[in-house]
Amino acid sequence: MLEQFKSFNQQQKFFTESSKVLLAVSGGIDSVVMVHLFREAKIKFGIIHCNFKLRGKESDADKKFVKKLAASFSVPFYSKDFTTKEFAGQNNISLQMAARDLRYGFFEEKRVENNYDFIAVAHHADDSAETVLLNLIRGTGIAGYHGILAKNKKIIRPLLFAGRPDILKYAKKKKIVWREDSSNQSDHYIRNKIRLKIIPRIKKINPSVDISFQNHIAQMSEVESLYREYIQKLKDELLEKKGNEIHISIPKLNQHASPATLLFELLRNFGFNSEITKDISEHLNTQSGKKYLSDTFRLIKDREQLILTEKSQRDEEDIEIPHDLHAIQWKHNRLYIRKITLTSDLKEKILSGNSADKNIAYLDEEIIEFPLIIRKWSKGDYFFPLGMKGKKKLSDYFIDKKFPITEKEKTWVLVSGESIAWIIGEQIDDRFKIRENSGNCLQLIFEKA
Repeated sequence: MLEQFKSFNQQQKFFTESSKVLLAVSGGIDSVVMVHLFREAKIKFGIIHCNFKLRGKESDADKKFVKKLAASFSVPFYSKDFTTKEFAGQNNISLQMAARDLRYGFFEEKRVENNYDFIAVAHHADDSAETVLLNLIRGTGIAGYHGILAKNKKIIRPLLFAGRPDILKYAKKKKIVWREDSSNQSDHYIRNKIRLKIIPRIKKINPSVDISFQNHIAQMSEVESLYREYIQKLKDELLEKKGNEIHISIPKLNQHASPATLLFELLRNFGFNSEITKDISEHLNTQSGKKYLSDTFRLIKDREQLILTEKSQRDEEDIEIPHDLHAIQWKHNRLYIRKITLTSDLKEKILSGNSADKNIAYLDEEIIEFPLIIRKWSKGDYFFPLGMKGKKKLSDYFIDKKFPITEKEKTWVLVSGESIAWIIGEQIDDRFKIRENSGNCLQLIFEKA
């Protein structure tokens, strides 16, 4: 396995003999084997470990084990304890995402501080196959088909040539000791379900699926390179700079085989996600004047052009929604705006309370005053809670609903004229509700970051 390790790393051109590499070590079999391979290959390295405090004494024991491992090889050791659950709650993200953000931030900090050339993580071929399946389940673009990249800036993955059985065989042969992470056997996480339940079933159909996946991943990586090269040429052709504006010709866009996919690639670097670019593509041949917003850019659909302009500082503070805006993205939140005619069934559903999804608001269009404004709530704000005649301060409403401080900080309001029409993602104001005599309404669909 050592020769395969050397060959793979030479092929990938990860580092030279004089390179200094920081190894991310959890204490599990993969990262511990990586340490032994670096040692045998005589490459200079240090060891870094994160204690996410998610498994109590087990997490602390992992840290002690890795520290002892570093001492046995007389190499530098860096570690940090994290309050991962608190960080996840404050940022409204999953524990896995929180651990990832904390981990890579700490790795890069220590890499720069201690003059390491690269950070090595111990992902292997099976991890890459699991990633492809995970991306397929969640939905993916072309980048999701190549699995885990062997190199991404300063992050290298020197074990991608090996599968899990290869690593286990090497560890047993060398009598390597490692720590078992009990969470790896839990099917609570999607990735573990893929590893423990789905892949074994696939292997019953095709015992050599590991090789098939490796070949697929290698081919898709090359296909993506060609795709990116072609997309860049189209960007150079279709993104036309005119003063402070960027123009995209709709007729030229429509000449291509898949305008919707191409439009996403043209707009993704301006902060527009796939849902909004899909909406834009569906309205390419409709009337002019439709507007869309990302966190940083405004797009206007003219007769034969899509016109991009950078948003002003005011847009970042108070976000204006004109009467013809269909979708908006800000701070990674998204809001879709639709004017719809109330059918008797929909009206009955709204009036009966059966449409009580907090992320969907139905407002009486006749009462709405454009432009609407999205802004953060502030002290002194009040509204008339749905079903009540009296007004209530938002601060009191949050206390009554036992809102955590972190949630209050992330709360936005939709303002019509001088009145709050909707605490976004929470409750509408009674004055803007649908009534028996309401005709048309504004449907607002909120997707929280």
